[in-house]
Amino acid sequence: MLRTTLVYLSLLLLPATGFTEAASTSAPVIALGSANKGNIFLADEGEMILTLTKNSEGAHGTVTLTDENGDELDRWDIPKDQATIPILLPEKGFYRVMATVTNTANQTTTTEATAAVIGPELDEAVRMNSHLGIWNVNGDSDMMAIAGARYNRKMMSLRNYEKDFLRFDDPAVDPEPPAPPAKPEAKLTKVGVFSFGLPYWLTGRSEEDNKRHFGKPTSAPLDWDELSTLVRAYVRNPPLPEFPQYVEVYNEPEWQWEGSDEDFVRFLATVADAIKEVRPDVQVLGPGFSQVRLEDSNRIGLERAYEMGLLDHFDGIVLHCYVDGSAPEGQFIQNIIDLKAFLKRIGKDDMPLHFTEFGWTTVAGTWQRPVDELTQAQYVVRSLTLLSAMGVDNATYFCYINNSWNQGERGFSIAHKDATPKPAYAAYAQVAHWLADIKGEAHWLRITPSVNLVLFDKDEEYVAVLWDTGGESRFTLPGHPSKIEDMTGGGVVLPANGEVVLSPSPLFISWPKSEDFQVTEAPVLTLMRGNAVDLGTSPKAGWLVPAHMHVKGDQLSAPSETPIGPYLLLAQTENGWLTQPLEVIAPLMVSAPKLSWPADSPEPILSAEAESFASGLLDIRDSARVSGLRTFFGEPTQIDESETRELSIPLPGLSLGKRYQGEFEVVSVGSGQRDRFVHPFSFTVLACEPTTSLTPAWSSIPAIDFSDWAPYGDSFTADDCSATLQSSYSDRGLYLRVQVRDDNHQQEATPEKMWSQDAIQIGLDIDIDKPWNANEFHGLKGHRVFEYGVGGNPGNVMTWRWISYLQDLPSGQSEPRLKTSIERSGGVTTYNIFFPWEILGARTAPKAGSSIGIALAVSDADTGEANKRRGLTLFSGIVDKKDPEEFGHLWLR
Repeated sequence: MLRTTLVYLSLLLLPATGFTEAASTSAPVIALGSANKGNIFLADEGEMILTLTKNSEGAHGTVTLTDENGDELDRWDIPKDQATIPILLPEKGFYRVMATVTNTANQTTTTEATAAVIGPELDEAVRMNSHLGIWNVNGDSDMMAIAGARYNRKMMSLRNYEKDFLRFDDPAVDPEPPAPPAKPEAKLTKVGVFSFGLPYWLTGRSEEDNKRHFGKPTSAPLDWDELSTLVRAYVRNPPLPEFPQYVEVYNEPEWQWEGSDEDFVRFLATVADAIKEVRPDVQVLGPGFSQVRLEDSNRIGLERAYEMGLLDHFDGIVLHCYVDGSAPEGQFIQNIIDLKAFLKRIGKDDMPLHFTEFGWTTVAGTWQRPVDELTQAQYVVRSLTLLSAMGVDNATYFCYINNSWNQGERGFSIAHKDATPKPAYAAYAQVAHWLADIKGEAHWLRITPSVNLVLFDKDEEYVAVLWDTGGESRFTLPGHPSKIEDMTGGGVVLPANGEVVLSPSPLFISWPKSEDFQVTEAPVLTLMRGNAVDLGTSPKAGWLVPAHMHVKGDQLSAPSETPIGPYLLLAQTENGWLTQPLEVIAPLMVSAPKLSWPADSPEPILSAEAESFASGLLDIRDSARVSGLRTFFGEPTQIDESETRELSIPLPGLSLGKRYQGEFEVVSVGSGQRDRFVHPFSFTVLACEPTTSLTPAWSSIPAIDFSDWAPYGDSFTADDCSATLQSSYSDRGLYLRVQVRDDNHQQEATPEKMWSQDAIQIGLDIDIDKPWNANEFHGLKGHRVFEYGVGGNPGNVMTWRWISYLQDLPSGQSEPRLKTSIERSGGVTTYNIFFPWEILGARTAPKAGSSIGIALAVSDADTGEANKRRGLTLFSGIVDKKDPEEFGHLWLR
């Protein structure tokens, strides 16, 4: 889509209120913005203003306009001596405007701003009856209403009340009037949520127990009646102008709880019952977990909560449905599907469903894997669309603006701190304009494993949201659409042949009700690839069949190479559309292989889980083909129908420190059918030897040369820089010895910037073997992750901690407990480094057979080339991006 943009030039000098201004001592001073807050335009067009103020004599330059994809829409030259340039944004969509101005002194200033044209504001009656929400956190709630949100969250806390506050439980005691709001707030439906722990006097804890940044540790009260009284007193005397219509009984309580499951359930039930006792009209929601977990080996899940009677205390279910940065079509929506099936099984499928937190961050630094801004916008649309199809009562996105100290938390925002939009803001507004007033039944049609069509019924039209997660493809639309818009609102022209181009950015499409677009959905069929299935009917118009498959008569066949996943056959009938959902499976499903090295095993083991869906026995043969080495074979075996078994292949003879790549292949044969599963793998094996002495016997520990693992930066030879690693561990801590052969050792930087010259950066994750968990207060998704640095010269060693996810080990400072020495001899620099377990967030040593996540970066700078960054790496996750999930394993022997 090409958005045409017109630029008008005038001499009018406008005030710069709300503008982004860029300046330097003698460079031009320019302002780029608009009269609208956040450059959000509630119309079908908008106008940005570029104003040249100081030092702009003879100024000239360019204005560039791009869309959410980064595609350039237009570019113009700025004529000399023009003071003000209005820039027309002629249609709905997201825009990024960049201006570069140079004056006669040849001084240049560049600035940019974002804008969104989102169309007229939703009718309030429509908005206040929708299921959509945003949590504003630190942003202006007016901007949420403008985007089309109904729901917002309101944090409430009991933690700072003294015991005297219990008097307000007596209805005879007059409540204290709350402080009036600073300004009138937009009309939104608020979901109150208790947070931040309980008063110390109620739990017997002290300030020393509070080691968590966001929420206090919470445990059973000393007196359960006093807890109930405190909640009732709060509800009778809230510090709020209006008590919320909905209350989330507690915010992610499983991360703060310290105690038994029985007391945990009693705690939540007591709070819920106390609220209802005072305000039976309020909808009390729970349990407020950070993820949709039916079962959990580490914490209580919904299954156990139900068995213990917790769900009987709530009027509706509230959960947060975060996933680890993965796409909405995967674990995110599968968790919701599983939840709905669970509620139906236990007879509670009529309970309203509220999801009051979920989102994707665009910045590294928190517990979730980041995505880019375009992907965030795509996920906003796709997650809200899928939740809409599930018929949820409340889908509240996290978040509008978050000014957290943590940059990763800030990255969840769909707008910048100055309220200018990210693409996700325009995408959210687009969802609201199309789906706020959906009625009746919705259909999620998975045409192929990557093409998704979600169809909704509105009062006067049918509406669909359509996308392809796999990339660009083409799709022929049924019927005669009346309107098509892209993800941020731009118009799309429908070709005469009805074919549209799909991508991960969804399209919004409407058809008039005059067209009969009713959908009849047949029961799901399961088809094992390499076989055929009876469709049971042959529509007159015939089936539209996805690629890879064939229909002959009433038989649908799928070749053995058909990708597994959901598909859909479509057929037009006299009464609308007939759909035949289909799930293509393999006789044997095989998980991605994982490497382990148990303490009692002489070699590493590659293993995967295999589950049979075939009828009868399957003969299994698994192998690991390692490039440049050989193929390793597992023992031939048989798997019975519905059986799950672990397949494992020992890998003897591997060289430590060498990067291996290859394929894990599983071939199954049964009932005359042969099927093949292949998973690629990549691993590097490192061994960490135990020691009982204060200094490891380095002469007996192999030195691992990692010079060729993945050099970065400008090219160089082994004579310029090469390196080896040795490692050991004891009850006291972790020992690393890195020897760098470098003909020129240079280090004159400050500790924080030692990476710019000769130094070592070390990433460590002591919890790499643990599952990653969303929103855990300690660590990066429950992992203790750090990046340390060692540099300097003999006798003058520097240490630094750049990254830490533990509050009591703050980042951005030296660590005197990190014991180091640097020696230089014969062109070799030796770094001896000792990490006490305490500076890795541990009290005791990990057990033999476990592993520690590790990544190394050796930077190399030579005299006269200090600005050229180059060096060596062992594992990824430090140089190109800070991603602990790319660390490798250091196996403790």
